[in-house]
Amino acid sequence: MRESNDELKAFCRHGMADIKHSALLGIETISATNESITLKLPYSQKIVGDIETGALHGGAIFTLADQTSGFAVFSHLHPKIRIAPTLDLRIDHMRKSTRGVDLLCVARCYRYTDNIAFTRAVVYENDIDDPVAHAVGSFMFLEAVKDQSWLK
Repeated sequence: MRESNDELKAFCRHGMADIKHSALLGIETISATNESITLKLPYSQKIVGDIETGALHGGAIFTLADQTSGFAVFSHLHPKIRIAPTLDLRIDHMRKSTRGVDLLCVARCYRYTDNIAFTRAVVYENDIDDPVAHAVGSFMFLEAVKDQSWLK
């Protein structure tokens, strides 16, 4: 089932509002389809990691890639909702970000099994062919875990 962009964007915005650190960073949903999701991390002096260049902190970039990848899993499977926390996320920082420029991240869930979903993401500024970072992730579906007592 293909969901309209507006309906899926609203779903992602609602979900993003529940994630405190994403809200504090100001991460926004730019576009969402069942194939991919794009989120934006607005530039802020509060999250600069390199004072000399104005490049954003790697932790903020990692959070953007993680949130986009996680929401790509939700978007890919929507409207069926499956809780899928990050199992593993590997990020390659390709270059420093540019002072004053917002970051975008596009992610796709390219495969999933009964237990795990797999994603690819690209963090970039204005040109996806000049990435700031690449990320690959895996997300574990919680309902597949038999003993969930550790969640309490």
